[in-house]
This record gives sequence, C-alpha cells and structure tokens, in this order.
Amino acid sequence: MIKKEVNVPMLIEFLFAALLMASAAFIWQGVVMHSELEGERVAYEETQASYYSVAKEIRDRAPADSPLSAQYAQIMHYPTKIQAKSAVGTGKLLTGIYFMLVTVLVTFMMMLGYVKNLTKENKKRAVRPKKA
Repeated sequence: MIKKEVNVPMLIEFLFAALLMASAAFIWQGVVMHSELEGERVAYEETQASYYSVAKEIRDRAPADSPLSAQYAQIMHYPTKIQAKSAVGTGKLLTGIYFMLVTVLVTFMMMLGYVKNLTKENKKRAVRPKKA
C-alpha cells in the first residue's frame, strides 16, 4: 500500500482561495440584488401612477377579478417585496465581507506563528560570543 503525503500548506492555500472566491461571490450577489432594487422601485411607481390615474369611483366599483384589482394587489405587495430583496442583498453583502475578513484574520495569525518559529530558529542558530 502506497502512502502519499498531504501537502498541508498547499491544502491551506486552496482552502483560503476557495473562501475568498465564496466571499467574492456573496458580495457580487448582494451588489446585483441591490442594483435590481432601483428597477423594482420604478416599476412600483409606474404601477401606482397607473392605478391612481383612474377615477376613485371607477376604482371602488371595479370587480375582484378586474385588472384594476390586480394592480391594487400588486401595489400592496410591492413594499414587502422590495424590503425582502433589500434585506437579502444586505445579508449576502455582509456574509461575503465576513468571510473575507475571517480569511484575512486567519492568514495573519498563521503568518504570526510562522514568524515566531523563524525567530526561534534564528535564536538557536545565532552564535553569541561569551563575555570575558
């Protein structure tokens, strides 16, 4: 049976690269969701303007299955839809930022340990002259 050695530093680098790519994907998704919000707001305002341009008497007498009633239902649901999309987009942005910061923090901690080991090795190797 042949045993292969696992290259731990390479595995750690791959893990960090995957975390950074995942965080970038989350940030990108959050930015895209927030950019879509402007289009949603414009559609909401257009629907609202179209609905309220009709006389109040006609709106009030509109049957339940009419296009005016459908517009009214759409107007009532738009704010919830916009808030939900905004909240999810913000959550994705913050998740991506969190992953990125954690990756950077762990990298710095590993670098600190590496530098600490280097200084210990250099102290062992250093030849200090004895005082007379």
